[in-house]
Amino acid sequence: MHVAPRDDYDYSKGFLLLMLAAGAGGGWDSAHQPTAFGGVKVGGGPFALDLQYDRLQGHSGFSTEGSAVLPLFRVPGYRHFSERKFVKFFAEPGLGYRAGGGQFGGYSSAKVLAVLLTDTWSDGWVAPYVEFQRRFPFQSPLQGDNRVTVGVMLAVCEHCGLD
Repeated sequence: MHVAPRDDYDYSKGFLLLMLAAGAGGGWDSAHQPTAFGGVKVGGGPFALDLQYDRLQGHSGFSTEGSAVLPLFRVPGYRHFSERKFVKFFAEPGLGYRAGGGQFGGYSSAKVLAVLLTDTWSDGWVAPYVEFQRRFPFQSPLQGDNRVTVGVMLAVCEHCGLD
């Protein structure tokens, strides 16, 4: 169902109807060793699936993670009849599994996603994003890693629909 755009409606409210993203980044593990990775994110509504190839502790691996994508807030706030840019923030708690060399295996995750959009975003938008993540391995939660992802995302708002 497609909702006709209105000049006085904040389309940044709610979940993302569709999200397709590609990104890469790096970070550090608990021993302060550098890590690198790249992957894709696919999702819609309150859920997303991340598929990533990474290098952790000198070992190659592949991780898959399911997470909730919960809208938090936008900066600056909504103003009627504006076409300004804003950053929309989402919280992403998740569960995943990393296969490959190293000690990781199953893990829980805490992420914050920041997407740069404009108020004319109602028909979908290819936007840059930054994501900050902390992974907590089930076997040793303090031995996880911190990651920063930079990429581009096709984001369609929840109220827009797909034509």
